[in-house]
Amino acid sequence: PYDFSNDLRTFQWGAQIGGEYALKRNFNIFANLDYDFNNVFKSDFTAITFSMHNIYLNIGFGYKF
Repeated sequence: PYDFSNDLRTFQWGAQIGGEYALKRNFNIFANLDYDFNNVFKSDFTAITFSMHNIYLNIGFGYKF
């Protein structure tokens, strides 16, 4: 009853922005933000009345040996 997999779009398009900062010689932190511009569902889908977009945020740190 709540399976909307046939109503999902097969193609998404959007933008990605990210950056990296070196804290010290061996440590760094980074962040990445992905945002899709088009709706997750097809245009004729009416069960959910608001627009849903994929948004991903990735934050991490690294160590160089």
